[in-house]
Amino acid sequence: MPVNWYYLECFRLAGRLEHFSKAAKALHTSQPAVSRAIGRLEEQLGVLLFERTGRSVRLTEQGRLLLSRMDKAHRDLEDAQSAIRDMGRTKSRPIRIGFMRSLASRIIPQLVTNYRELFADAQFRFVSSITSPLVDLLEADELDLIFSSAPLDHPTIKWSKLYDQRFFAIGPRDSPLLQGGPLGVRELANHPLITFRKTHSMRTIIEGIFENVGAAPNVVIEAEDSNGIPGFVAAGLGIAILAQDGEFPKDVALLPTNGPLHTRPVGLAWAGGRLTPDTVKSFQEFTLRRGPQIVAEIVNV
Repeated sequence: MPVNWYYLECFRLAGRLEHFSKAAKALHTSQPAVSRAIGRLEEQLGVLLFERTGRSVRLTEQGRLLLSRMDKAHRDLEDAQSAIRDMGRTKSRPIRIGFMRSLASRIIPQLVTNYRELFADAQFRFVSSITSPLVDLLEADELDLIFSSAPLDHPTIKWSKLYDQRFFAIGPRDSPLLQGGPLGVRELANHPLITFRKTHSMRTIIEGIFENVGAAPNVVIEAEDSNGIPGFVAAGLGIAILAQDGEFPKDVALLPTNGPLHTRPVGLAWAGGRLTPDTVKSFQEFTLRRGPQIVAEIVNV
């Protein structure tokens, strides 16, 4: 038989206050009504919840167990009510998206453009960074979704792969390296390399490409992010290895290699167990369903 919620609330307040009259006052009812409710609850459960001594009452062991469970249920209900109110307040707020900087030129703009063809009123707020800070912002509920590399080893964050990001070598449009056959990584190590600062996650990947063949890159210029690197390459100051998420600028060219020099998975991440506004859920579902096809049309090497 289902337990009457009114009986449970009478019990919870009486257990908290250890006083039937005070519980009755909090419930805007009479003390006999609270006593009857608790008596009926004890009959349904088949146990005594209170030890009664004169006018004082004290929880039994079974009563303490039930009260602890009731307190947890009450907190969960309050949390749910708060989250629902927040969803109502945030229904019209922008969808907060975080993404790696390498996705800024084509991938993210195209996803948003395609989505707004279906939902013209959709609003967005963007943050671009490396994966680790984006994960921190997602966990802190300052972002709704992030586009990040690699499956995330995090207990509360869900991740779903969208595509494999590929890394290629680029050189100036008039580079003599374009005239020969495919270049190996050892050969690339003989040329000046323009790459990222040592603190950047992409630097670790690029150094790993050379380490895998026992070579070391000849770094001549370090840049903060990928935006400025093609300009240095076009000026003839060196070659570079970059993730290819769209077309490179016209004044640089892909150097011939036997396929990508490296690949890494890129996917969409979100906080599991969090109540999600409908607007965010809509963009999330769109990205997981349509994202791989949209990316494939952009990255067509």
